[in-house]
Amino acid sequence: MEPSGGTDKWDTFIHTAVPSRAVQAELHNLYAPLGYEYTLGYRSNWKPRLRPYMIRYNSDYDDDDNPCQGYPECVDEVTLSRWLSARIALNLVKRAEEARGMTYDKIYLTRPDMLLWVEVDLRRYCNDAVYYSNCYPPYHPGRPDGCPSDFHYVMTSEMARRMATLPEHLVRYRNWDNAYSNAAMRDFVRDIIGVDFKTDHVVIARHENIFRAETDYMGEANYYKCHPRLSTAPP
Repeated sequence: MEPSGGTDKWDTFIHTAVPSRAVQAELHNLYAPLGYEYTLGYRSNWKPRLRPYMIRYNSDYDDDDNPCQGYPECVDEVTLSRWLSARIALNLVKRAEEARGMTYDKIYLTRPDMLLWVEVDLRRYCNDAVYYSNCYPPYHPGRPDGCPSDFHYVMTSEMARRMATLPEHLVRYRNWDNAYSNAAMRDFVRDIIGVDFKTDHVVIARHENIFRAETDYMGEANYYKCHPRLSTAPP
C-alpha cells in the first residue's frame, strides 16, 4: 500500500469462501476491510451458490466433486468459484462507491494467498488496459503463450464493473481442458470491457507467487537458479 501513496489512500474489500474462521479473522485483522463477505462452509454455503451456474453451463452436472472430468468443454467448478468470488468483491467496491458518490482511481484485484516482493504503484498505471502479471519469455522461456495468470489484475472502476460480469460469460470465453488461459481472458477483456489486456512489470515467480509455492520466501533466488542466463536482467 505504501508505494501507492500510503495506507490512507487505500480501501480494502474481501470475499473468501475459505471455511477457516481463524483465516478469516486473520485477514480481517490484517487488512481492516471497508467491505467484506466471509462465506462459512464450502459445501453448506458456497457450493449451493455455485450450483445454479453449474447446472446452467453443464447439462451433465450432478454435484459430484469433479463434474468436468471427461467433459473438456464444460465450465469447471474451480474457475466458476474463482470468478464468482471476484464478482462479490468487486460488487462490494461498487456499493462503497455508490454510497460515497465517488469512484476509485484504480482497483487491484488479487488473491489472499499471494506473496509479493516488488513495489506496485497504482498511480503509474494507465487507463488504457487491464493489466496482469508477466509469465512470458524471456522470464519464462518455456511459455511462449504465457501461463494462466490470475495472481492480480489492475483496472479502473469502470473496467471493474464489467469485469464483475465474467461469471456470465464463462461458456463463451473458455478453453479446452478448462485451462482459463490468458488468451481467453484477453478476448473477454477486449470484447466485454472494451480495452486492451497488457502485462505489467510484476513477473510471476520472480516478483510474486502463491504462498504454497514459496514457503521458503526465496522466490527470486530460486528464479535465477532456474534461469541463470537471465541473472543480469534489469529489475
